[in-house]
Amino acid sequence: MQRHASFKYLMMSLALIGLLGLYWIQRSPESAAQAPPGRGGRPAPAATAVETAPVRNESIAAVRTLTGTAYPFVQFTLANKTGGQLRQLLVDVGAVVRNGQLVAQMETEALRLQIQQLKADIEVIKAQQQEQQVNLDIAERELDRDASLFSNKLISATDFDRSRANLETSRARLNVTQTQIAQRREALKQAEFNLSETRVLGIWPGQAPMVVSRKLVEAGATLAPNTPIVELVQLNPLRVLLPVTEKDLGKIKVGQRLKLRSDAFTGQSFNGTLVRISPTVDIQTRTAEIEVHVDNSSQALKPGMFLKADIVLEQRDKAQIVPDGALVRREDLPEGIFLVNPDQKTVRFVEIQTGIVTRERIEVRHPKLEGQVVTLGNHLLKDGAEIKLRKPQP
Repeated sequence: MQRHASFKYLMMSLALIGLLGLYWIQRSPESAAQAPPGRGGRPAPAATAVETAPVRNESIAAVRTLTGTAYPFVQFTLANKTGGQLRQLLVDVGAVVRNGQLVAQMETEALRLQIQQLKADIEVIKAQQQEQQVNLDIAERELDRDASLFSNKLISATDFDRSRANLETSRARLNVTQTQIAQRREALKQAEFNLSETRVLGIWPGQAPMVVSRKLVEAGATLAPNTPIVELVQLNPLRVLLPVTEKDLGKIKVGQRLKLRSDAFTGQSFNGTLVRISPTVDIQTRTAEIEVHVDNSSQALKPGMFLKADIVLEQRDKAQIVPDGALVRREDLPEGIFLVNPDQKTVRFVEIQTGIVTRERIEVRHPKLEGQVVTLGNHLLKDGAEIKLRKPQP
């Protein structure tokens, strides 16, 4: 039993001596010389695999997408000027109306009868006028004769006064008849004007055609004067109203061109021009309304449609451009990029000043850059880090 315990202690001692010897060998200068480079003999960190892209000189633009609603360029209603029954409505919804075109016709029978009656009255009164003119001529001759007789004392003063009164009466009757004719003629003129007003014409400034957007009454309805009958709209160009934030107002100007899109026409765009910028900003939304006129010669766009417009806020040619993925966004570093050194094996961190930023590209205003920038894997890098180009790009 005692011999067995001594043998156990001997074996443990030999194992301990072996471990100490192995440790000493690993710590010897020869072993250290064979170890891979690195602090304390540990392996050096491996190079980081990255993707790169060249710094390019090209144009870039800051484009803002706005959303708004399309409205007719012109919109108004046509109304009757005279009351009565609407005898005919000559257009329907969607019909094109030219300037001066007859759109509706009011009932005219009563006015035509009135005109006929007035014309007949005038003829009767004109006949009376002729008769009264004859009577006036006779009264004038009788007065001339009686004046001669009275001067020769062949008739009494009473007879002479009677002749003179007869002349005045004849003249007054003729004047009344002439006044009646003038009154009938004025009434006839008004009736003829009212008859012309029973024709509802589409009349507006300019020669652009209109389209009927709504019928507001039907034929046969009895209308009061100035009752709206149809609504007309001008569809080319269209007006589009868009809200612009106050920070972008200083970057746009009247006359600027825009591209507009509608979800109803995938892949198709429409040309527009900025024609008006609101002089005020809404205190609730902090936006100002701009008006854009859109070429709608195809009449594909309709009033009320929801449209998106791309407007250029800022543009530069031959700008220094890097991909969006090159920008380093880390808490431990300022805004910058990792630029590949000429040895193509290491990188250096360069702090940059950005300009126009889009979804895929970034303008570098300062400093001047040349070469390749890291676009993938830069979150693992630090200044001077070794890299391995995984997919070098031209």
